[in-house]
Amino acid sequence: MKMRILLSLMFVFLAALALALTGEKQVRATVEIEAPAPLIWSVLTDGARYSEWNPIFVDVAGDYGEGQTIRCRRKDADGERADVLFTVRDMRESEFLRQEGGAPLLFTYDHRWSLEPYDGGTRVTQHEVFRGLGVWFWNPTYLKTAYVEANTALNAQVMSLQNGQLPQ
Repeated sequence: MKMRILLSLMFVFLAALALALTGEKQVRATVEIEAPAPLIWSVLTDGARYSEWNPIFVDVAGDYGEGQTIRCRRKDADGERADVLFTVRDMRESEFLRQEGGAPLLFTYDHRWSLEPYDGGTRVTQHEVFRGLGVWFWNPTYLKTAYVEANTALNAQVMSLQNGQLPQ
């Protein structure tokens, strides 16, 4: 009897571990902005001004630098706000920003901004990978819409700065 319980517990543990290791969902949104990458980069790395343009992260505190922790106040589709912590894992000025966070095996997020030149401007991509046991029970579909909205707002912010207008 004890052996059967032990084997059952081991099976449940291994199944949960397998789900945690294999759970993955992704969200990606791209926008082409008719502006140079350094201007876009300056907006993306100015956390103090996120409230002026970003509909998802309405407050950002911390300095963007490798190894630094950034606290973001996130607003979800229902208007609820929650703090999210990111650690900047990698960044190349005007090219790439990678931020990670979460609880390993349970739910992690790996968010990347990529800036690539194209004719007439810069292609900006947000790509986020979610991993862990929690993703099996979570639907990130609303984030695709939110990321498209954030990219549109980023474009508007960059255009207003490029045209010498004050942010609204």
